[in-house]
Amino acid sequence: MTNSLFRSLCFAFLFLWLISVGQDIIVWISPDIIGPVRKARFDVNSERSFYTWLSSCMLFVAAILSFLQTQLHQDDRKMRVYWCALGVIFVLLSADEAMSFHEKLGKFVPHSHNTGLLNYAWVIPGLAFVLVVGLSFVRFLLNLPTRERLLLIFSGAIFVSGAIGMEMIAGDLEDHGMLDTFTYRIASNTEEALEVLGVLLFIRVLLTRLQRRTAGQFA
Repeated sequence: MTNSLFRSLCFAFLFLWLISVGQDIIVWISPDIIGPVRKARFDVNSERSFYTWLSSCMLFVAAILSFLQTQLHQDDRKMRVYWCALGVIFVLLSADEAMSFHEKLGKFVPHSHNTGLLNYAWVIPGLAFVLVVGLSFVRFLLNLPTRERLLLIFSGAIFVSGAIGMEMIAGDLEDHGMLDTFTYRIASNTEEALEVLGVLLFIRVLLTRLQRRTAGQFA
């Protein structure tokens, strides 16, 4: 069942992402048909698209799986607290994906910083949040088996490289008047793909942990 869930999420991601990329390629080849072709519902960069809904759902699945991990640490209160905290973070990320709260954080950043890679000013508090969370979970990561620790760090790096790294690049492109260009669309599609791939890897690791528990192999 867990494998079926993971495969379904992967298929849904790939299907919707390729539709968005396909739209952009068609528009790039024939700019005169931009109106009839590009549909916001299938645009990964649209807050009201099927892709955004799927991304929000995946983050919520990651949250539920994080909460379920507490069952694997009945005798370790600190690890249960860490997994619950991780679950709360993913619930907030899921809500943010659906309602874009993070964009409002830019209002707290001095306007003079809103240029170039910092054109989307929210990335500044976003980077601070990543740093705080990363440092707070060092002990948690050290308590995990080496393979799981490395995979979770890798999944987080992939997610952040998209959510913040590619977002900074997209902001710089917009700041240079390239918002309606194919280059900007590539950046947007890459950003969204990296975010979901990071979450998918995280989900895979957590599903594997639960499978091991079911098989009686969890230590």
